Amino acid sequence: MSSDEGTKVDCKYGAECYQKNPAHLKKYNHPKKRERTRESEPPQKRSKNGDDKEPVEEKDNQTTDRSDTSPSKATDCDAKPIADDTESVANSEKELIVMAELPDDPAARIKALFLVGMPEDFFEFYKFCSQLQKKPAKKALAAIGLELVGPFDVLDGSVKDCTQEEALRHYRYFYDPPEFQTVLRGDDKSGLHYGYFRDDPKDQPCFVACNSVEDGWHGAGVVVPYDKKTDVGYRDIVENRATLQKLFESLEKAEGVEETAIWSKLTPYLTAANISNDECDFGGSLEFGLAMFCSGVAKLHTSVLQVLPTSYELLNRPQYGQIIRAHLANRVKGSSVSTIC
Repeated sequence: MSSDEGTKVDCKYGAECYQKNPAHLKKYNHPKKRERTRESEPPQKRSKNGDDKEPVEEKDNQTTDRSDTSPSKATDCDAKPIADDTESVANSEKELIVMAELPDDPAARIKALFLVGMPEDFFEFYKFCSQLQKKPAKKALAAIGLELVGPFDVLDGSVKDCTQEEALRHYRYFYDPPEFQTVLRGDDKSGLHYGYFRDDPKDQPCFVACNSVEDGWHGAGVVVPYDKKTDVGYRDIVENRATLQKLFESLEKAEGVEETAIWSKLTPYLTAANISNDECDFGGSLEFGLAMFCSGVAKLHTSVLQVLPTSYELLNRPQYGQIIRAHLANRVKGSSVSTIC
């Protein structure tokens, strides 16, 4: 054994560690542990050609990986662990927001309530609707079955004093991920609604998307910092959407021994998600957390809260962690999702 190896600290995942980052391999030993059974093996990272040298760029039809491959944005694998301030954040989310005490600037008010900003076209569109014959402006599109909602309610002046948690749930439908912010609603029966989608709450929206009360899985994929040189930032955990969805559906209906058996099949995925976060492949845990959320299975809510807020915090997207906590605190099916008007 070399002197370097003698001074290394053992990686807690041993030979099972997925990390290929040279800095990690130089810092830690990876001794073999007791052999695990094939059934309990965490899902392995895949590549198109079957080896481990190149990352998966496109998956089967569950989602498209839009990973940012810029090395300059790669995550520092030696970053300090995040502090557990869940309780203080939860308390702040329940404090009353007095509208009269917020800034007069509508853009600042919207960001204070929803934790994301709105693009210039949002304000221009409201100005356009205000000039139409139909009043008030939020009803300007009634002829085509649409109504301006969500952040538009701030411009309309109809928002009442509320908590941060209530604001974050305002027009947040059952299957809306944190990355999606509703701004237009259709009819209540279908629950059709439109909104801005953005990967990072600090960025401008990527595109306008639509969702309904019946749609869970979406094809927007995930965008995370990824370094091709060190293979750090993303790994495959959601290997097959159909298999995972079937597992989630089975869990929803299962009870007793059958439910326990299904949880034993899900445990390797949860373990892989935790390892993914520990080793800076935050994209993998983010994708798996969103898959659990989009399944709509209430039994998975605790697991979602164990995975997603941590992933968002590590990706420097803590606003989304607040949104998912607020949403799951009172996740409502149907179209009655106005909470602050």
